[in-house]
Amino acid sequence: MTYQKKEYREIVDNMIKEISDKSKLTDTNIGSVTRTLLETVGREVSTLYNEMEVAYDSGFIDSANGNALDMVVSILGIQRKSAQFATGTVTFSRRNPSHDVTIQRGTRLSTRASDPKNVKIYETTMDVRITKGENEAEVPIKSLNPGESGMTDFETITALETPIIGIDKVINKKPTTIGTERETDSELRSRAKATVLAAGKATPEAIRNVVLGIPGVHSVTVNEIPNGIPGELNVVIDGLDLKDEDSAEYQRVKETIDTIRPAGINVNIKSTDTVRVEIKLCVKLTDILRTDEEIEEIVNQIKTRVARYIGGLNSGNDLVRNRMISAIFEIKDVHNIDDFIITTKKFDDRLGRLSEDTYRRVDLKTQDIEIGEYERANLDNIEVVTQYTPKLMFYVYVDAFVEASLTHKTVPEYKVKERIESALFTYLNKLHSGDSIDYERTRSIISSVDGVANVHDLRLTGFHEETGIIVKNTKDNLPTSAQEKPRLRIVEVKII
Repeated sequence: MTYQKKEYREIVDNMIKEISDKSKLTDTNIGSVTRTLLETVGREVSTLYNEMEVAYDSGFIDSANGNALDMVVSILGIQRKSAQFATGTVTFSRRNPSHDVTIQRGTRLSTRASDPKNVKIYETTMDVRITKGENEAEVPIKSLNPGESGMTDFETITALETPIIGIDKVINKKPTTIGTERETDSELRSRAKATVLAAGKATPEAIRNVVLGIPGVHSVTVNEIPNGIPGELNVVIDGLDLKDEDSAEYQRVKETIDTIRPAGINVNIKSTDTVRVEIKLCVKLTDILRTDEEIEEIVNQIKTRVARYIGGLNSGNDLVRNRMISAIFEIKDVHNIDDFIITTKKFDDRLGRLSEDTYRRVDLKTQDIEIGEYERANLDNIEVVTQYTPKLMFYVYVDAFVEASLTHKTVPEYKVKERIESALFTYLNKLHSGDSIDYERTRSIISSVDGVANVHDLRLTGFHEETGIIVKNTKDNLPTSAQEKPRLRIVEVKII
């Protein structure tokens, strides 16, 4: 049975006809007592019809809104996803790196404000070790308040709740970013419909939808026959840490999947690791006069388009450079992109800190960034400069070609190559602007890598971002100016 709403005019006309046919009242002209009374009653009846329509629509997924929609989907066991906590990173630094310092997971930090009500509190989300000889480490954090209330600008998180012996300073060098907003009516409605369609079918889509309903889950990817074995599924979940199979979160996911998993199907539960992405863009705008506000608006449009692209990627999706460039060129005021630099970082369990790994991921032909099956890209920071932005710092990108022999044939070559890359990255990362890349020092660092018997050849190539000058295959020092900082780009190792 469907609800049929009557409009005010229809209600009044029906009452006038009924009065005229069944009573002796004949004066129903506009302004008469009879007409005025009928219109007054009609207005109240019309209001009731409107309220009845709202109540009727509140009982259906397609038309319910707000709390009414929450109540409708609760029949299916679905709850609206709340806003996710703001995330970011802070840098712990010290002057005396004479010993190891461990930053414990759950360490609390905050912003500073004259009014305690305006202080924003954060906590670290993993254990990070600053080893002897290192002055600082970048540590991921999350807000204790969900949604926009947990967001803050760069260089505002500067207070430690409890001092850590050996740590002199803490600061966030980048603004915090929000994961996801509270699920909208449209998103909740779509998820509820998908659940209804998939219910009882025990399909990969059904498993994906039921896991997607777990609080904290951002996205789910279901891969069939991942290892070439029929009857196996990999469920890759983004948003939860599921590495510990004894954890409450892992057990909750397992129990949820078991309620819909077909008999005889083995489900492997995987969680994604976060690949932190930083992007630097040098954009040339069309050559017309603009105010600072107009330039800022264009820059914000560029940042929004890039952030929207990366935010829409699922686990295992590569960062396709040309797709981001195409999205930027859709902005009419963008004339050209002079530079597009992507840097990636990931937490290194062996080093106990975030470590740059761009050189392992970049495709030298397309400049795309490879993301593993159990990884997900997350935009940490994006910097956009235009021809109107004064550049204060440039990079000297360093490529290294190494020929080396191993101490023993049983030493895994890939391990030695990784150690060489890590050693070179650590050396260059500690250099400051104006420091030269010392050739003999670089060769000595490679020679001291565990597993390397001898360095037979080392050639360095330097690309100066500021001037465009390229120094190829040199066996001499690579100098930098006061506005240049060295950065490792490509390491090629040949074992002989």
